[in-house]
Amino acid sequence: MQSGYATPAVLSLAALLCAACSGATKHQEEGGATSGGQAAASRPAPQPGEAALLAAAQQARQSFADGAPSVDALMDALVQALSRKDMNALDQLRVSKAEYVDLIVPGTVPLGQPPRQVSAEPKEFFWSMLDTRSRYFADNLVAQLGGRTYRSHQLRFSKPPKEFAWYTAHGEVRMDLEGEDDVTYHLLAGWVAEVDGKYKFIGYEYND
Repeated sequence: MQSGYATPAVLSLAALLCAACSGATKHQEEGGATSGGQAAASRPAPQPGEAALLAAAQQARQSFADGAPSVDALMDALVQALSRKDMNALDQLRVSKAEYVDLIVPGTVPLGQPPRQVSAEPKEFFWSMLDTRSRYFADNLVAQLGGRTYRSHQLRFSKPPKEFAWYTAHGEVRMDLEGEDDVTYHLLAGWVAEVDGKYKFIGYEYND
């Protein structure tokens, strides 16, 4: 049996969850300091604008309700979109701009920690980078795997789930697609976000 491979360029996970390791917001992750320069042991006081941040996150959470009801359903939809070469459908399977900047970026913090506050400019940059790379990767998936009928597909994740304050990340996606031509095709994609039992790709880029 032959094997076909989709081989887009390797990109770092830091780009996928870029807000999680942004040096620009490091000071917002640390506890407040006392007058003597010692870090406060208690949870930081609410930051200005946190109410607006939480309201935007709630809107994004409601929007996320149109996600797939399971990981398997999301992968089924991905394979069907590839078979049809349906770029619009591929876009619909990943998070929207609002879901990314208002839910994923601020919510990529450990459980129990306050949301990350990031100003509009870096959030716009993070989204632009993710969206551009995901479109490139989707184009590559369609070029390599699109237009075929697949008899079956098997999913595995290359890394364990990561539980953050506002969502759980599952990844990275690896699938073996059995084509009607008796060729097994290997699909590589990025992380999936789970929010309230609904699933969407964060992006199609991958790290290994």
